Amino acid sequence: SVNSPIWITAHTTQFTQPGWYYLKVDGHLEKGGSFVALTDGLGNLTIIIETMNHSHSECIRPPLPSYVVSPQKAVFHLKGSFNKLKSLRMWYSKLDFSTANSTLFQSLGAKNISEG
Repeated sequence: SVNSPIWITAHTTQFTQPGWYYLKVDGHLEKGGSFVALTDGLGNLTIIIETMNHSHSECIRPPLPSYVVSPQKAVFHLKGSFNKLKSLRMWYSKLDFSTANSTLFQSLGAKNISEG
């Protein structure tokens, strides 16, 4: 059995390789959460989006001011070599701390990228 921290780490490690680097982007979402983006410099892109409620973030970054995460739609504008991308493959995890019935590293398939 693979524990949930390994699956969460896989959102980064399965889609990057040594030599990839973090892009300089504003990594905060309007209604809570953050994101990072990595590239190999050859036009390949990985974006990791995360949200976590305050009570589950405290053990990671104390002291942390109170905040609330709300459902939201995140919009990313891909520029430069990334504007040629037609789709991104999406993977999803959701930790369920109350029932231990988490969804871990589930493929959501390829999603088309809209222009604009």
